[in-house]
Amino acid sequence: MGAIRVVVADDDVLLLKGLATCLRAAGYLVECFDNGSDALDALRAHPPHVAVLDHFMPGLTGREICRRLRGEGTAARLLLLTTARELPDRVAGLDAGADDYLVKPFEVEELLARIRVQLRPPASSTGPRQAELARDLQSREPRRRDQAIRALAERPGGLHFHVLGDFRVRRDGVDVAAALFNRRKPKALLKILLATYDRIVPPDALWDALWADLGVDAARKNLHVCVQRLRLALGPFGAERVETVEGGYAVRLQPDDSLDLREFDRAARAATAAMARGDCSAVDALMDLYTGPLFADDPYADWAEPHRERVRATFTGVLAGAATIHRRRGEHDRACHVLRRLVEMDACDESRAVELAECLEALGDRLSAAAVLARTREILRSQLGIGPGERLRTAHERLVQSG
Repeated sequence: MGAIRVVVADDDVLLLKGLATCLRAAGYLVECFDNGSDALDALRAHPPHVAVLDHFMPGLTGREICRRLRGEGTAARLLLLTTARELPDRVAGLDAGADDYLVKPFEVEELLARIRVQLRPPASSTGPRQAELARDLQSREPRRRDQAIRALAERPGGLHFHVLGDFRVRRDGVDVAAALFNRRKPKALLKILLATYDRIVPPDALWDALWADLGVDAARKNLHVCVQRLRLALGPFGAERVETVEGGYAVRLQPDDSLDLREFDRAARAATAAMARGDCSAVDALMDLYTGPLFADDPYADWAEPHRERVRATFTGVLAGAATIHRRRGEHDRACHVLRRLVEMDACDESRAVELAECLEALGDRLSAAAVLARTREILRSQLGIGPGERLRTAHERLVQSG
């Protein structure tokens, strides 16, 4: 196999250094990161053979990294390190895409053994390899692309639509979106139908979204052609997903299909209902599902903005409610976990930054608390050209003077 690369990510710097030393002594090429964001960038740029990820890293957790990478079809083996001893937490990590987990504290010998298990070749394999199919789908030769599409269409299972973050359509772990949708308008039409998966979209709404500069007759004709092209593109996997119904058009997901936005909405409703009873356990699942703004690859599409804002408002509303509950109970570590995500989404939100700093201070980490506020002040200055509000300024000055 040659040199085996292992990526390790953990915010515990001492543990990180110790693991790196042991893994290098065992003959592995090791790359270390003390935060999830840098680890995810490296894992995407140069996928390793194995990634060892801390489950509860601040900010981007190991579990969320697993979910994102599995959604992108990574071939890397993913192993979570976790302090969670409760079964639901461990199951959630495996459901997110982890191949294995190891509960802290652990012996290095066991970690090495689990890595060896992950590196074992499969007993057998059937059909074209995923990497070969993905490569053929990107080929400039139509014949190779068509053969890859047919091979995937013959496999059992549905289509998996990802609209949170960059748009992807996967079949059996392979992204087929680029091969299927080489025209901009049919792709945009599918996105609109997916964003309104639970409703019928009237024709005039589609005219306004996609052909606002045309008259009614021209827009009607273009929509008819666009629908036919979309059905033709989906044809190998089932054109019946796009329906003409009374009142307009609708997407009809098949039983084996999945849509991350639908899963997100269900998780948001479940989390909201549970929080009304004081139970925040469902919030982590929602955080894992929100892998980025709706249609992040279409940031300037006017039609996407209302849908994007709805999802964002739902997500931040649930997180804000969870943070309030955790703080009221004195669960500052869990509050930090949620507030970091809110600050990550809006670095100019002074109130959330102060709340995060207060929780960090309550945990005894005054240095990190001061750093959060200093970073927010700098972002306000550099991006908005304004100074901090009184609450942030006072909190920061107090931390600096007492430090």
